[in-house]
Amino acid sequence: MANIEGTGLNQDDLVTFLTLMNTQLTAVLTLLDSDTGVTLTTYVATYGITFPTTTISATGIRSQGDILTFLDTWRTNFIAMLTALDGDAGITAVNWASTGAITDVIDTTAAGNLYQTGMNQSQLVNYLQTCITAFAVFTAKADADGDIDTATYATNNITDTVINTGCND
Repeated sequence: MANIEGTGLNQDDLVTFLTLMNTQLTAVLTLLDSDTGVTLTTYVATYGITFPTTTISATGIRSQGDILTFLDTWRTNFIAMLTALDGDAGITAVNWASTGAITDVIDTTAAGNLYQTGMNQSQLVNYLQTCITAFAVFTAKADADGDIDTATYATNNITDTVINTGCND
């Protein structure tokens, strides 16, 4: 995959990256469902996302709003998964949501945020890096947790791309 940076990106690279984000989230949800140390077994059913291939594909992205809607859904489901881990009776570790939650806001017009009526590409790139980092924090914590039996969460990190942040912040 080519670089994704604030000064330019290819549409197919962005679609590949967004697809990867969805694939890796589904992979860790699947691991949680099958993990014997985790009580809840409905992570995929509850927090999984069907990637919107009819509106986001390498041959065409219907609108910037479709990208932001996907990212907001991904963020919401990621945070909900972390919150569910905080409440899972099989896991004694806490602070999943407070440790790994993505606090960046989508769809507000405040400077630095992504919103439907216009987004700065560098803000999108920085947001994608935030997602990569938060996901890595989660997978490292899951691998280190004594109650979670599957120790391969980090193999599902979102790492197949080069994100160059800090451009035109």
